[in-house]
Amino acid sequence: MTDHPLTDDILISRFLKHARKFNSYTFDYTADGMRAAYDLAIDHMSQWVEENGHEYVTYDYELGCQSNLSQMITDLKEAMRPTTTRENN
Repeated sequence: MTDHPLTDDILISRFLKHARKFNSYTFDYTADGMRAAYDLAIDHMSQWVEENGHEYVTYDYELGCQSNLSQMITDLKEAMRPTTTRENN
């Protein structure tokens, strides 16, 4: 069991063309597959920042622009790898 959101179903559906199949249960993903997964993660992160980034930046007339980047990073990590995601491997 894993907490990783990149489930076996996602790997098979999106990256099987980049994998070598050893048997019906074992796959070896190539460098191209890893690059595709990395690109997918960047797409998800970018979408999350576009949808939620405004919540971490405020403007105060006297203080100017204020941001809470440490909380944004914490929340982004949680969104990218939620603890409620479970998969049997």
